[in-house]
Amino acid sequence: SNPTQTRKDETEAMEMILADMETVLQDKEMIKTYDEGRERSSHKELEKHQLRRSYAQCALSRIIDTPLVQPTTAVSLNCAAVSVHSRTGAHCLPHPSKVSSGGEDAFIIASTHQGTLTGVLDGVGGWINVGVDSGVYSRTLAHHIDLEFAEWTANGAESLRQQEGGKPLLGILERAFARMKALQIQGSCTVCLSLLLPNGSLHILNVGDSGLRVIRGDEVVFSTTEQQHSFNFPVQLGSLSDDAPSDGAYLITGVQPDDTLLLATDGVWDNLWEEEFVGVVTSSSGAFSAGLDGTARRLAEAAQRRGGDAGYVSPFAVHGQRAGLRTMGGKLDDSTAVVVRVCRAEKEE
Repeated sequence: SNPTQTRKDETEAMEMILADMETVLQDKEMIKTYDEGRERSSHKELEKHQLRRSYAQCALSRIIDTPLVQPTTAVSLNCAAVSVHSRTGAHCLPHPSKVSSGGEDAFIIASTHQGTLTGVLDGVGGWINVGVDSGVYSRTLAHHIDLEFAEWTANGAESLRQQEGGKPLLGILERAFARMKALQIQGSCTVCLSLLLPNGSLHILNVGDSGLRVIRGDEVVFSTTEQQHSFNFPVQLGSLSDDAPSDGAYLITGVQPDDTLLLATDGVWDNLWEEEFVGVVTSSSGAFSAGLDGTARRLAEAAQRRGGDAGYVSPFAVHGQRAGLRTMGGKLDDSTAVVVRVCRAEKEE
């Protein structure tokens, strides 16, 4: 992650908004017509206006709803004034062509009285070109992260937190990654982990272009920032990669009862704008595990529908345009979502 380049990108995005916002507002009726599939203007003109609106939406989301964060420990939101616990749900939907192998994504949900660990891992698909299924790598790394979390809690979380400089997820991921090196498994993946503690403190470690959002009510109040070497080339852990767990962004924030955490692989973020994934989360009435599994499934399905739409102006397409590429449509991919509902801890009966 390059903070200087990121700030430059944000400045350019804001300049674009200021230049185009009046036009976007003037074109509101035309865009509405386009969305409804009518043909009152030429397709090229409507496509241009839709693309401009999407650029503005992307930039506004990044500038207003997505605070810029650096790859260092950060504190953003206040912790809950009461003890919390969580309910979780998850769904992993492979790319249609990878159903038989299970796809390349993986997820983690592990909970003890000392905290709830959740995570998503996305195997890098390019390995298939040399005959390697990176799904094996992501699932094996997820398994070892789970084992390390169990050992972390068994040995006493508080003492280990102090030993690891207040960054328990970094220690857990480093030890799991060391196991992978010893096993000499080929492949690589991105990783996004979160650890919710009973006091409402949320630790996050993000390596690559998976990510996490904290949703409060109907708005995103906290977001990770993807880490890319270049467009569509994420920071990743694995064989033949020089990236390390310490290259990830380690963040600490606070959450409150009724907040929702959404962890997802890029198959979700590349295809759903903020208003779409927030809409799915807020429309879910399920407070228990089965309900949250359903929410995660609907997110994954929505992402794949968008990913298969060649005419859709997706976040991936807009980011590609900003990188100077002629990209259009969604990006069909494995789509994995983990949904965590923060709840007020109940007193033991």
